[in-house]
Amino acid sequence: MTEAWSYKNFGQSAESKAYRDIMRNFMDAGEDALCCNKYACKKFLDKHGFRTPETYHIIDTHPVDPQILFQVPSRFILKPHSLWNGQGVFIIERCGERFVEPDGREHSAAELIATLGQPSHGKFFIIEERIAPHKNIARLSPYGTLSDFRICFVKHRLLIASIRIPTMASRGYGNVHNGAFQVSVDTNGEITQVH
Repeated sequence: MTEAWSYKNFGQSAESKAYRDIMRNFMDAGEDALCCNKYACKKFLDKHGFRTPETYHIIDTHPVDPQILFQVPSRFILKPHSLWNGQGVFIIERCGERFVEPDGREHSAAELIATLGQPSHGKFFIIEERIAPHKNIARLSPYGTLSDFRICFVKHRLLIASIRIPTMASRGYGNVHNGAFQVSVDTNGEITQVH
């Protein structure tokens, strides 16, 4: 259980399979479902006093009005409520009529909405607050996006702790499989993996 797990190639690598097998021993089906649903997980954490990014809007009807993107603060995250590997996540700053990702890629409101696909029963999208990085770790990311810490405990015992650092290769996003940098430590505090 002290083996570090890599987020790289999540769902495909032997490491991720081993991690899931370990976690299944400690999680029931309800907990697993909660972790897979970003919106339900946020509500659970909020209920128990943990600060989570503010939810500005839920997109759950079709057709989606692109004007919604002009009715929220200019810096936001747009993402599906259920996802792995950051698929479908957009870190956005609105500049006039354009919606700009961390690496400068631009979209119109209509283009951004079109990339989401159609909301349906059990499938919706969240527009939420974009968190500013703490000044002490802000310089780690070339785009001013978040470097995040992930700490996993099993029954009060540390299983793994990681930091993910966005890079130019990952376009300012924290997804390791797309090129973000990650360092993981094991239960003894020793660096076990670097990606």
